[in-house]
Amino acid sequence: MKLRGALNWPSEALFAALRIIEAVVVTKLAENFTPFAMNGIIEDSLPAMLPLQGKLCAEHRSWLSAEIAVYYAATRLHWHAKAVNKEAASRRATKNCRKKAKLC
Repeated sequence: MKLRGALNWPSEALFAALRIIEAVVVTKLAENFTPFAMNGIIEDSLPAMLPLQGKLCAEHRSWLSAEIAVYYAATRLHWHAKAVNKEAASRRATKNCRKKAKLC
């Protein structure tokens, strides 16, 4: 559904593809995460984009579906890294507070 040019609700095909990409990302994060995991996420996600490609124009379907998969995976990994860093900073702050409490 579009409203004034902005996408408010994704199509069922897009939502289903993003749900599969999310499952792939969660699986890769549960495994031993390496710097090359992004390649594996994209490779495992692209078959999920096939139903969406059927709804896109022939000229842009492969490019656009790959862009959607890469953008979603990169954004999801960004927020995961942000949460991990926030947790690490919290642990450091707690450790420093405990260290200061022992000195007093």
